[in-house]
Amino acid sequence: MRADELRAWSVHGLTALGPVLAFLALGAIRERDWRAAMLWLGAAVVIDTFDGTLARRFRVREVLPDFDGKMVDWVSDFLNFVFIPAVLLFEAGLVPERLRFACVLLVLFSAAYHFGNRKGVTDDFHFRGFPAFWNLVVYYLLILGLPLAWNAALVLLFFVLHFVPVRIVYPTHARRFRVQVAGLTVLWLVNTLLVVAAFPDVPPWLVWLSLLFLGWMVALGLASTPRRIPAGA
Repeated sequence: MRADELRAWSVHGLTALGPVLAFLALGAIRERDWRAAMLWLGAAVVIDTFDGTLARRFRVREVLPDFDGKMVDWVSDFLNFVFIPAVLLFEAGLVPERLRFACVLLVLFSAAYHFGNRKGVTDDFHFRGFPAFWNLVVYYLLILGLPLAWNAALVLLFFVLHFVPVRIVYPTHARRFRVQVAGLTVLWLVNTLLVVAAFPDVPPWLVWLSLLFLGWMVALGLASTPRRIPAGA
């Protein structure tokens, strides 16, 4: 095997760790260890942040043209960004019991729409509407400790935002504000590690700092949203 092929397969192997991490997160949920579940899901986010960059760096598509790493990435993303967070939402009792299944349906159906939407990403690499980042939603529901009714309302809000054509920054493909987005992404990842390590007794300042980083990222996306989004944008 040539060196470039070995590098390419190594990148695919890194991406393929996603389903393994999803399995480990599911095991943690079964043991009702929410912190471990968040750690495994967080590891999946880290891999998803860097595997695309490595794939482009090592020209994986050119070296291994018969293997579709993007499909592996989508499988991993649906498991770690949608399905396992939906299980966590249900099992951790983050919404009122009578609404648990309904909230899970909202998560799964909206995410299915996002993954199937050919216009879900704009030509300049922004998400069009809220992407299927349900792992982030469930993460914040866990650490904020809001009343269950409020959590259900937030699930409904983010479900609706899937269909609102605002632009959301695509962190790993940002063109405008690229340096700011990269810096905020790294800061947010470090902050998340500290939050999960301290869970469930998270210092309030860490939570507020996390929300600040996230809000800044959202503001960058909104700043690049034109007043009128052309068809197909």
